[in-house]
Amino acid sequence: MGAYSVHSGYYSSILSQDDGGKNRSTAFLKTGVSYYFNGDEQREWFVSAAHVRGRTTGWRKDGAFLESGMRWKVARQIEARFGLGILAMPGRSVRFNPTPGISFSIPLR
Repeated sequence: MGAYSVHSGYYSSILSQDDGGKNRSTAFLKTGVSYYFNGDEQREWFVSAAHVRGRTTGWRKDGAFLESGMRWKVARQIEARFGLGILAMPGRSVRFNPTPGISFSIPLR
């Protein structure tokens, strides 16, 4: 049986370009819940649903974020995560993005 956790963290992705065609990094704060499938102490597959809040001009909205991927424990409650996410925000097209990130998690075992 897997485990659940509540998490909060920082997520960034390249979702747009400036007028010169240069990629712009877009930052979000996210808070959500994750389910971790049976894994070992250091890495596990996960699925997650989160509320995101954009921190970059043009993206300062609330949205929903669904994600699936792998997490690696860095310290007791700190983890690095990487997966594929689906970002949905009002007034924006749905985006599929790679999801590198660092999170602080509280296990609910």
